[in-house]
Amino acid sequence: MANPKTRLRLPIRVGLYTCALGTVFALFYTTLFAKTTASNSTNENTTAVVYAMNGEPTRVSSSNSTNKNNSDASNGSSLENDEKLAYVSSSNNEQSIGDVQNSENVGGQESVKDENVDSTSMSEGNLDENSSSEVDEPALPQEESESDSTSASDLDASEENAAQGTDYGYPVVAKSDDAITKTILIDVGHGGTDLGDASKDGVIEKNVTLDLALKLKKHLETQNPNLNVVLTREDDATTHGTSSWEDLTWRRNKQEEVNPDYYLSLHAHSDDSDSATFYINPDDPQTEILTTLMAQNLANAGWTTPSNTITTDTYPLQLISMANSHAAMLELGSLKSSTSLELFKDSETMEKTAAALANAISTTILNNPDAPAYSSVQKQLAQKVNSSL
Repeated sequence: MANPKTRLRLPIRVGLYTCALGTVFALFYTTLFAKTTASNSTNENTTAVVYAMNGEPTRVSSSNSTNKNNSDASNGSSLENDEKLAYVSSSNNEQSIGDVQNSENVGGQESVKDENVDSTSMSEGNLDENSSSEVDEPALPQEESESDSTSASDLDASEENAAQGTDYGYPVVAKSDDAITKTILIDVGHGGTDLGDASKDGVIEKNVTLDLALKLKKHLETQNPNLNVVLTREDDATTHGTSSWEDLTWRRNKQEEVNPDYYLSLHAHSDDSDSATFYINPDDPQTEILTTLMAQNLANAGWTTPSNTITTDTYPLQLISMANSHAAMLELGSLKSSTSLELFKDSETMEKTAAALANAISTTILNNPDAPAYSSVQKQLAQKVNSSL
């Protein structure tokens, strides 16, 4: 018969061995999990999409490590002061932007070209030698003349195509054919002291958007004379108001004044993406049809990078979500990308691009003559709130 003391020691030993093994296992698991978490934290990038007062989305990429803390410290105050909204999504391939363009000292005060500062403090056409975008005093008059001019051969080709009933291969509708009268408002991004983005060799976004808008208006009127095409600006007009918020308000008021059936805002990417990105309302199938055809036509015009569509329930944009029209914002290429820049500089490519966009608009209208008008849900809610006050 076993000694009682021996029988008592056995379960105690088993318990001690179990506790020891459990402790070793817990330490091993905790150490492994901590290393995995640290690794993921180091490699994962967080992309904050910050909506500037002019309504254009700006992607700011930063890691979840020390760099992110530094970025937050430098950007936090400006975001708060300008009352911007930030929406964060995970991404492993977004590249950091936020190149600051500094203008020369005006009136003893140094103004900084950034979407966080007053656009009227910008000295038009001159960027500081220390600008992080490395733009050395781009010659605006020369750039504007290049963007606004169309060679004689281009005009001859366009006139010849129109005479044959086509415009760069796209059909031309006679005034009496399918007379569906619609109003198209094209919002030309930036302008005046608001330069937008810029390439290293001096190509400026405000000139690119104006060049494309003027060409688009011409091709729309050629392909479908029944359409009433209105531009928010037809020259390098000064930004409306003394701040980007006032400029945005003016553009919203322009929407109310024109009351278009379709609205298209033109921009270039602020990062180095070559894709065409469309921002539309999620409850507007007519605009989805339109942007799908636009993407197809842009690919045929030379913009071969796959396009993508983002809805305003994910990324709210006031000029789109508050529009009482079939509205879309198009970010076409990037001035930071050599591939996109080559296309922007080629006059013939830009003519084809404008004709492609015009065909998408004209075709969508002709194929959907009974499409209901779009009524902004966001605006309806705002009106209900205001009426209840």
